[in-house]
Amino acid sequence: MATSTKSRRKAAEPIAEAAVEAEAPAKPARKAAAKKKPAAKKPAAKPAANEIVTEVVSEVVSAPEPARKATKKPATKKPVLKQKAAPVIEAAEPTAKPARKAATRGKAKPAAEAEAPPAELVTEKKPAARKKPAARKTKPVVEAAAPTLPTPPAPPAYSVLTLDQGLRRGLLLQAGTDAPAGLALGAPEQPLEQQLQGLLQIAANAGHELRVADEVWLQLAADRDAEARVLRLEAAYPEGQGLAALLQAPLHGFQWEAALFAVCAGRALLADDLGLSQRGCALAAWRLAALQFGLTQGLLVAPAERHAAWQAEAQRLLGAWPDGLRLLAPAELRGDEAADCLIVDAVQELAELGPLPAVQAPWLWLLADRELLGEPQLDALVDWLDVQRRGPLAQLRTLGADASKRQQREALQTVMLSRRKRDLGQALPPTLEQPLWVQQADGVRPDADAMEQSRQLLQRWQQLGYLAHAEQLRLLRAVARLREAAVAAPACAAKLQTIVALLPQIMPALTHKLVIAVQQDASAALLAQGLAELGLAVASLRREQTPAQRAAELAQWQGEQGQVLLAVDAACTGLDLSAAGVALLLHADLPWNPAQRAQRVARVAGGSRGLLSWQLLVPGSLDAGLLAAHEGQAALPAAQLDFEPAAQPFLDAAALPRFMAALQLALASQA
Repeated sequence: MATSTKSRRKAAEPIAEAAVEAEAPAKPARKAAAKKKPAAKKPAAKPAANEIVTEVVSEVVSAPEPARKATKKPATKKPVLKQKAAPVIEAAEPTAKPARKAATRGKAKPAAEAEAPPAELVTEKKPAARKKPAARKTKPVVEAAAPTLPTPPAPPAYSVLTLDQGLRRGLLLQAGTDAPAGLALGAPEQPLEQQLQGLLQIAANAGHELRVADEVWLQLAADRDAEARVLRLEAAYPEGQGLAALLQAPLHGFQWEAALFAVCAGRALLADDLGLSQRGCALAAWRLAALQFGLTQGLLVAPAERHAAWQAEAQRLLGAWPDGLRLLAPAELRGDEAADCLIVDAVQELAELGPLPAVQAPWLWLLADRELLGEPQLDALVDWLDVQRRGPLAQLRTLGADASKRQQREALQTVMLSRRKRDLGQALPPTLEQPLWVQQADGVRPDADAMEQSRQLLQRWQQLGYLAHAEQLRLLRAVARLREAAVAAPACAAKLQTIVALLPQIMPALTHKLVIAVQQDASAALLAQGLAELGLAVASLRREQTPAQRAAELAQWQGEQGQVLLAVDAACTGLDLSAAGVALLLHADLPWNPAQRAQRVARVAGGSRGLLSWQLLVPGSLDAGLLAAHEGQAALPAAQLDFEPAAQPFLDAAALPRFMAALQLALASQA
């Protein structure tokens, strides 16, 4: 039968039996009735009466005797003795008895003697005042038995295996008396299952009983479950085949790797140093774990300002918010919640974990926007992740505060995925795109008349498969008015606030160069003015400038003091902006044609891979639908919607169907 450390047998508690019955109840004092001289008796040894009384009181506990009813006191006769009678020493009964008179001189016995235990009448030859009385007849004093010391239980013949409760769980062996000589623990670095199987085999070969505590099996179950998840996923999706079908939009290969790592580990920290959020990875991991391992109840804790981005990403990847996954802000968390999986976003911003560790969730995914190696909160996060003490926390603390990032990364490789661009190399795409939803653009709505006209012409196309050129012109003008909501002054002001809030993350030391790509001069001028007011060095490339002015602005930005470049697409044709070492490309607006975004990336990244690019999107505008229309499309017919100088306002017969299909997806978001 298995045992646990909490249920180890305790030594029996010592039981002291001090009660000893007296040999006989005390007899009443005999009358000194001898009228003649009593026969002389050989005087006994002279024990110290007070010592006998003290010893008997402290050690002897006599059985209670019912109180005797007081009767008429017999007349006390004066004994005829040549020597004075010694005082009678009587022990008080356990129950109250009438006080007896002293046998000599009619004096009452002292209180101390009245309470003494039973003793025989003691006489002595010499007067009591001169010498201590000697007992006339002394009965042997019954001494109390010494307290019985507890007998320690005999050690068991069987052996017991339990767990060490240190920072890294290991086996503890309590060898029994019949344990074979070879039954001993191996090296602590050996895997737990390997040690356990070896001990069980040794015990079985020797015919020895080895009991394994449940906590050992539970610890082993955690290791086995992680391995079983890997094998199950490898069988279900060999070489990653079939993963893309789980989502409605594609993820990069390195993002799928992060999702698979989270599912296999069960409790993991995703902290890539790529400048990307982990939302897509976490949603893909949730879908995967729900399908393969039955997760049904999840709790997602994210800052309130990120909720809209989570909702949009779920809509893009999953088609809707997943059932069973609750989205809460940290302030809304009570701490007594329970779920299959807890997902915590932006852990790098948490100064304290608060009630988060109290949430009962066997699966735990922590998401960070940057690498946390060497930062103070890493220890607390690993302590939370390594709840079963499988080794990461012990290894991290063994390294100490002076350990390098490489050492920390290796020590935490079973619970943390933290990659850099150079680690991924050619696995990175040319650009790492991330959507950013503007939060302050409340009330932005496309033009209602333009929306109605666009829908009517779309319906006509769907019915006839034909639009006259005049109808095409009206349709293009209506779509252009719909897109103006995302680039109008209120939307630009909201975008500026978002950029300012992101600056500490974009340019932590104000030494990196930033390119903000826009489509219109008006948007560039508004953003440049706001950033210059913050004290940043801002340069602009706009269509209205002469070539000489553009050259001067570009030289200023490429210099040592240059920081931000506002680049209008039509003013950057043929320019190479990669030599300056841009840290981030920020798309301030969303082109109609995805090919224009690709041109921006190529202009800034050159031949390098992994350029970080963020796309600002305005809720309530046409951006959400247009982003859906871009999925899987390298290019779309744009006519004059992207302000290209040589564009015509008409679409040929081959381009019109593709344009109308994209328009249908874009308008669907405004239903």
